Amino acid sequence: MISYLTQQLHMPMTEAANTLTNFGGTTSLTPMLGAFIANSFEGRFWTITVASIIYQIGMVSLTLSAILPKLRPPPCQNGQLRQEADNGQLAILYISLLLTAIGSGGI
Repeated sequence: MISYLTQQLHMPMTEAANTLTNFGGTTSLTPMLGAFIANSFEGRFWTITVASIIYQIGMVSLTLSAILPKLRPPPCQNGQLRQEADNGQLAILYISLLLTAIGSGGI
């Protein structure tokens, strides 16, 4: 993931590492939220079902952001400066990672 963030999205190394540690921390904390929802409101089956759908939406949007050229900055050409990802491209990345973390916590 660090390679993708630094080479494809042209993020600085510190920002890419910070993004991944935030994602890892969120992914580690969301099972408590999933357990609370499962035990207090919805039950295990519906929590896992809804969380699986959220997880799949996150993974599909993350995959689309990696495949579609408009959701990535242009590749570097000879002699050009690297263009970093704009705010919209980063927003899609962050939302995709957040949905993936929430979905995995519910599962």
